[in-house]
Amino acid sequence: MSTSERSSVCLRSHPLAQIEMRLRDKRALWHITTGQIGKLAEDYVEGMVDILGNLRDLMRIAPVLLDDDPRNEPSAATARIWHGLRRTLWEHSHHSREKDAAQIQSHYDVSDDFYALWLDPRRVYSCAYFAEPSMTLAQAQEAKLDHICTKLMLKPGERFIDIGAGWGGLLLWAAEHYGVDATGITLSKNQYNHVNRLIVEKGLQGRVRMLLQDYRDVDESQPFDKVASVGMCEHVGRPNLPLYFSKIRRLLKPGGLVMNHGITAGGV
Repeated sequence: MSTSERSSVCLRSHPLAQIEMRLRDKRALWHITTGQIGKLAEDYVEGMVDILGNLRDLMRIAPVLLDDDPRNEPSAATARIWHGLRRTLWEHSHHSREKDAAQIQSHYDVSDDFYALWLDPRRVYSCAYFAEPSMTLAQAQEAKLDHICTKLMLKPGERFIDIGAGWGGLLLWAAEHYGVDATGITLSKNQYNHVNRLIVEKGLQGRVRMLLQDYRDVDESQPFDKVASVGMCEHVGRPNLPLYFSKIRRLLKPGGLVMNHGITAGGV
């Protein structure tokens, strides 16, 4: 593995292939050093990694790479270098408002038509809830939305906020089926425009609002009865989790409820 600074390291030798990865972006290095080898294909497509060697060889050794972690090597020196590299990258992976907005927009503002091809009609971009094996994706997503609203015990007239509201599935479901006064926030311009069109089409002006805003900037002067955040904390970054949950606490009325859904991994 080599970088633009011409430094290199051998992650692991393998009798089936000799592959060199040239990293053109520090994000690719971050993915490798944090155990996200599975992102290698995405990094390659986006031009962050060049592969020198036979791609079929790379596919053959993919299982080895997926399990590869130099911290498990017998060399204590290698383990120390690995740990130091991870710590340095972690400390410099700042989640500023500008960087977070750029990341979200690069991911979600590709094309609404693209996401419509494979998401459910509401474009819910998080885990579905298949209560029955025979459910369609659309039914399972509606079941998930209702499951969240039930857990939050939403009541008509309550002030509800969805942090990271996506294309508005939960936001609109809560307003239409539970009568709440609903606010959603997103950093995606496409999602913001899409949801505001739906608000007008459904005649929900005054009851539902979608804001193009960072979670750190949400007004705390009028706290909410209920707060939901589904698949948002993965975007926050581990160092910012205390800030994130502190913000949620300040947005919540005394005695209010929070439903936070996120995906993590062992050791995090």
